[in-house]
Amino acid sequence: MYMSSEEKRRLIELGAITGDEPCAMCEKEPVIIWQISPSPLLLCGEHAQYLGTHLLKDVRSYEIANQISVKVRMELAEHPHWSTG
Repeated sequence: MYMSSEEKRRLIELGAITGDEPCAMCEKEPVIIWQISPSPLLLCGEHAQYLGTHLLKDVRSYEIANQISVKVRMELAEHPHWSTG
């Protein structure tokens, strides 16, 4: 998810991030948050693009090797670890 300044403030208020974390792969300010575990993965735009591109390539290789199609699903629900209470 892209973190606008408003979204970043909201995530800080929810306790999902502290607000001073760097990109997981460099020292730049993160603009993408990927909640894949209780600890979010924060990435700058460049490294988010890099990981996304390589992940899609890996999925495509899997599809070709196994002669199947992977369905894409997106959920717009809050993450269970981001409680307001």
